[in-house]
Formats: sequence, structure tokens, C-alpha cells
Amino acid sequence: MTQSREEVLGDRPVFVCRVCGVRFAVWDAISHVESFPVYCPNCGQVTQVKPEELAWETAEERRGPEGSEARRILVVEDDELFRRFLTDLLTRAGYVVLGAKNGKEGLQFCQQWKPELVVADLLLPEVDGITMCRQIRESPRTAQIPIMVLTAFQSDASREETRKMGATYLTKPIEPGNFLDTVARMVDR
Repeated sequence: MTQSREEVLGDRPVFVCRVCGVRFAVWDAISHVESFPVYCPNCGQVTQVKPEELAWETAEERRGPEGSEARRILVVEDDELFRRFLTDLLTRAGYVVLGAKNGKEGLQFCQQWKPELVVADLLLPEVDGITMCRQIRESPRTAQIPIMVLTAFQSDASREETRKMGATYLTKPIEPGNFLDTVARMVDR
């Protein structure tokens, strides 16, 4: 059995979305087919892609920062592809990232790891994003951690509730440069 480039070199295929322009890992790349559909975790666009349209990202290119000076960000997102996309984006930007798949896990990780920023979806299983943010604010250990709510669900009520808690409210899909600028401002407060 032959090993793939991913297995041998630690490289992985990436694609730049033709609609929103974000770069993301293609987890199901198939090199022996003429073309295959790729789903953008940011804008939801499905694009038929040929293997030669993929770029290869080395393990070195996606290595995150190391040492005590590295800034920690907790990403709480139930959509695994979007969570991986945010994790990769933030890691390439120089942050150490921990991902949680629901609000309950997010609360546990926040207490144990004490990140310098929490990026959370609004609609989460087990504990929703608003409840999770409220509990982060009520705990003396985590009350000062900046929170960014990142959601496709847009409502004036949730936006207002988020602002009352002192959190930043952004909507999906994101524009990576603006997102990273906002992250940098929030962790440097």
C-alpha cells in the first residue's frame, strides 16, 4: 500500500475559496479522481475542484507559536470544519488555539486553561453561547477574559445581549483580515 503525501511529509492540501477568498485545509482531498466537490467552511460555497488546483501546506507552515509568550485563544464551535478553519487561521497568525465542540466543554476549558480570548458560536449544543458567555462573566477566575461571539444567527436581541456582557459580536462568514485585526485588538487590551 502506498502512502499519501500527507502521511509521508506531514503536508496537507489547502484550497482558496473562489467566493470568499479564505484559505482552508481540504480534509477529503482525493488525488486519483478528475475532480471532487470542496465545501468552504466559511461561506458554505461548494466548488468542484481538480487536484492540481490545491496547494500543499507543509507541517512547518502550520506550526503554531511556542513558549510562554504565545497568546492563547479558545474557539468554541460545534461545526467541526469551521472550528478547524478558525484554528488553522489563528495558528498561522501566531496564536495557540484550543477548540471546544460545545458550550459545556467551552466552560470547562475556559476555567482550566484561562485563555486570553474566547471566540464562541452563539448556537451551541449542551450550553448555548449566551449562557456560556454569561457564566464566563460571572466567574471571578474568567470574568476579565475578552469574548467574541461569532455567529451566522443574526438578531438584534442576541446582538444586544452580547454587548451587555461586554462581548464583541461578529457574523459569519468572516473576512479573515478583519477577523484577525479584531482578534489582535481584543488580546492586546
